[in-house]
Amino acid sequence: VGSLITHIGSGVSYEVSSALDIMISLTSNNSEELIPIASHITGILDYLESFHEDNLRKVYEIFCQLALAAGFNTSSGGSSVANELLMVVRKQVSNPDMKYKRMGIIGALRIVSAIADANAAVNYSSSQQPNCEEALGLLNMTVNSCKFVTLPLILLYDELSALFESNVLHSAIIEWVGEHVAEFDTLFLADLEDGQLSEKYLCESIEGELWMNLDGNISPVCVNILPLVSTSQQRSQACLQILPSQFLLLTTVSAIAL
Repeated sequence: VGSLITHIGSGVSYEVSSALDIMISLTSNNSEELIPIASHITGILDYLESFHEDNLRKVYEIFCQLALAAGFNTSSGGSSVANELLMVVRKQVSNPDMKYKRMGIIGALRIVSAIADANAAVNYSSSQQPNCEEALGLLNMTVNSCKFVTLPLILLYDELSALFESNVLHSAIIEWVGEHVAEFDTLFLADLEDGQLSEKYLCESIEGELWMNLDGNISPVCVNILPLVSTSQQRSQACLQILPSQFLLLTTVSAIAL
């Protein structure tokens, strides 16, 4: 393990990647045996800044495996691995620098996927069961830290969409995200009557038209971007930038709920 950590900190890309792959294998198959030396393994966290995104995900995978094996329920004491991992991720998410915030978003969602896994009850004993409230709290903190900054919010929505497509999460997480993205309705949607605009839309003397109505007269709503594109307000521009990612997340959550 010591040699692996040395390779992980070498800064040589292929060494780092290979050593992390081996460490993932060890933590997946022998996590309980590694818990006594977890304080030594946490030295990997010192190298986070030098990792590219793929290796960063591997690091979070390693520590989530260790934390789950040791007991991730920090509300009841939990493990030092879990506490240190959460502390690092919270600092990253709260950092205004996009470099660190990106790291924090990736880490936070990896933790959420680990402790809100719908199959966790099958894989872990009752003493190891994570608290879903912990996942909701971390998710809420991450969303709040990105709420008013466009690029982190886009990344967060894209990462959440990918997470829901690849993992089966606790229903409370799905419901929370569904409620959060529900604001999409008020921001972007307009009602239709018989598949047509119920009123004439005028913004800055520009009249809106209905495009690409694939469902004809049974369409109940449309995406109303005219007010957003016809103004120079910064908030409107930010909404347009976020629209594709937010729409993807909304459709992903809706598909899961069906």
